[in-house]
Amino acid sequence: MGMDRPEPRRLDVGGAGGTAASVAEPVMRVLMVEDDPGDADLVREYLDGPALGACELSWARSLAEAASRLRGGGLECVLLDLHLPDAGGLEAVERLRSACPDVPLVVLTGASDEDLGWRAVRLGAQDCLPKDAVDPRGLWRAVRHAVERHRRLLLSETLAAVRAREADLEGLIEAHMDAVLLVDGAGRLVRVNAAAAAFFGRPREVMLGTPFPYPLVLGESVEIEVPWPPGARVGEMKVSEVGYQGERHRLATIRDLTDRRRMEEELRQAQKMEAIGRLAGGVAHDFNNLLGVIMAYGELIQDGVDERDPIRADLEEVLKAARRAAGLTRQLLAFSRRQFIQPRPVDLREVVFEVEGLLGRLLGEDIAIDSRAAGEPWPVRADPGQVEQVVMNLAVNARDAMPRGGRLLIRLENVSLAALDVADLPPGDYVRLSVSDTGEGMDDQTRMRIFEPFFTTKEKGKGTGLGLSTVYGIVKQHGGHIEAVSAPGEGATFHVWFPAAPGDEVAGRAPLAVGPRAPRAGAETILLVDDDQMLRGLGSRILRASGHTVLEAASGAEALLISERHG
Repeated sequence: MGMDRPEPRRLDVGGAGGTAASVAEPVMRVLMVEDDPGDADLVREYLDGPALGACELSWARSLAEAASRLRGGGLECVLLDLHLPDAGGLEAVERLRSACPDVPLVVLTGASDEDLGWRAVRLGAQDCLPKDAVDPRGLWRAVRHAVERHRRLLLSETLAAVRAREADLEGLIEAHMDAVLLVDGAGRLVRVNAAAAAFFGRPREVMLGTPFPYPLVLGESVEIEVPWPPGARVGEMKVSEVGYQGERHRLATIRDLTDRRRMEEELRQAQKMEAIGRLAGGVAHDFNNLLGVIMAYGELIQDGVDERDPIRADLEEVLKAARRAAGLTRQLLAFSRRQFIQPRPVDLREVVFEVEGLLGRLLGEDIAIDSRAAGEPWPVRADPGQVEQVVMNLAVNARDAMPRGGRLLIRLENVSLAALDVADLPPGDYVRLSVSDTGEGMDDQTRMRIFEPFFTTKEKGKGTGLGLSTVYGIVKQHGGHIEAVSAPGEGATFHVWFPAAPGDEVAGRAPLAVGPRAPRAGAETILLVDDDQMLRGLGSRILRASGHTVLEAASGAEALLISERHG
């Protein structure tokens, strides 16, 4: 049914006195879905009156065309005829609601379709207008009501989305593992997460409202340092811009690099120690060979000198000096991990108990010793003598740090480590030996160098600087790790991790110890292999003096040739 065309009228929507409203309203964007050109022209005439306000009307002749227009967006209301060439009745309503559920529909019906129109309203149409009774004011009122409702709904959804985004932002800030801080336009902190409070070492309630102390440059990564307690921290800061409460804010994300920097420094220190160890080990090995020759020949000469001869006393002084030098070389060999060790399953409680009996006399009466174990420590695979040396050296080092007396604490506990829990240690089971003192402590610069050979803080002539380097070498040779924790005036603690012995090795029997055999004279043929000519000559002389025939070789290849010729 077509729409009746009334006489053209101009509608007064102005205020008193009939003047038009001067306030410009937003343009309403309306789609008319109508296959009758006459009805379409009448609707356009009704909605095109300038006194009514601004309306942008577009026309679709079929439901398919209307659906395409709606998918393009930007429309605020649809005027729908229920009789279309490709759909009719409630099907048209359902298909348009499915294509664009947020745009309101105003249904135009003929006189015979009013019941159908109200059924369309129940399906979700905004309003129903009979074509034969509609007038410009009624049509405009229905369209405007639909558009305003649509705009209120969009505004509500937009505000809800903004609030949700702000809530999500606050949730992300709080849940982020890195330090995250939200800074307003005035440069003051408005949001601080728990990680940021921990990084800066200050409560959040104290930080909020205070100026952010670092420049906020967009798009750059900068490294910052926090000098105040709980100690200097280093972080990498990135800055972005976000909307929050209707204003632009700067979002600073800081990744804590303190542990990584510490690990990098530890790696550099370990590499330096490795290089020093190779150098010290090479020197000590060669020097030890020379000392062996000096001491052996010195003892041979001494044996041939009468006890009443004054030169015998001089030889004894030479040998004393050589033995002392040999002791230093043994320490260097221990540091460089070239010392021969005999590991077996060991209970560290027994080692500590044995050493504790000696420490009382060694440390003096003004130092109290307290040793204990947390539970029952696992056996470790170690050389007991070497472990004793570790405990003794750490205890002596602690004594020197307590010139006015104090307490020495020795602790044992089982530790199961995951990956990266302790630098340089693979995951597994360990027994941690901790030796603590109440002495003067040390700064970070000293702590980083204490394991270097010949480094000492003692006065000249009161220490070789090899005690802790020896400990370092023994621990590393056992596959363990050592680290020091200290601060000036707060004493020091040395933590040593020894790998736990495998269960099958602990359950099995320890190998039988083979005691030394007394030298005997004989006439055997002995192949002596040594690349050092002086040591080879010395060994050959001693063996020949015992009645043996000696074949000398300076290398493995030469030794093989000699063994083939002399079966």
